[in-house]
Amino acid sequence: MPRLDRSGTIYILITMSLPASIGHYKITAKLGEGGMGAVYRATDTKLHRDVAIKILPPSFAEDAGRMQRFERTQPHARGFWPT
Repeated sequence: MPRLDRSGTIYILITMSLPASIGHYKITAKLGEGGMGAVYRATDTKLHRDVAIKILPPSFAEDAGRMQRFERTQPHARGFWPT
């Protein structure tokens, strides 16, 4: 189940293939993948705009240090995507 934190970041753990949508976000393309997970372009069907969604590996949920590192990057990541 998706979880929203106070910064507006949505967290979800995917253990199987990525669904076509997550909540009101429709996945449209994979943008890339790296050591911290995969990033997808999605459409926010409520606000009618494109967003980026990062899907983290399940091992991140068990590693507090990795989750803190991820949470620190989010304010910076929002600045790269025009609103």
